[in-house]
Amino acid sequence: MKKYPLIEPIFVIVFGLLVILISFQIETVVESIAIGPDFMPRLIGVIFILLGLGLIPEALKKQKAAAAESAAAAPVEKTKLTAKEFSQKYMHYIVWILSLVYALLMNSLGFLFDSIIFLFIAMILLTMREKKRNWPVIIIISIVVPTFVYILFRQKFFLMLPMGLCKYIPLNILR
Repeated sequence: MKKYPLIEPIFVIVFGLLVILISFQIETVVESIAIGPDFMPRLIGVIFILLGLGLIPEALKKQKAAAAESAAAAPVEKTKLTAKEFSQKYMHYIVWILSLVYALLMNSLGFLFDSIIFLFIAMILLTMREKKRNWPVIIIISIVVPTFVYILFRQKFFLMLPMGLCKYIPLNILR
């Protein structure tokens, strides 16, 4: 049982707030449209805040149960974790931190490059338990999916995703 179950709901709420704050930095090219490129990040931020608030009652129940359990339990010797065991035990925190870094780098790197890097690292982390990773699939998915989403949103939906480094690439399809 986790020692501090309130950390996760608080982290979800803080992440939602950060997503909302960062969404104010997204450039809006056309001011006359009703829903701009900042709408979805703000909506996602509000959803994260609501989910975090919904997790608090369950976390409080877990905290009371953990306090009662630790009072009755005998002391247990702690062993040193290897790097792989540590990353597997705290994977959800590592992915949250990776998501936060992803959100913070969105404006400087742009959606395309930031998403490629995020997907690549996340897939490596989440397949850590596998004995053999399928590297071609990881590389192809981490490049093709963000590129497809970027082109679809920019060319078909006319939503201006953060360009970042794409403004230096001389391909018209990315602009």
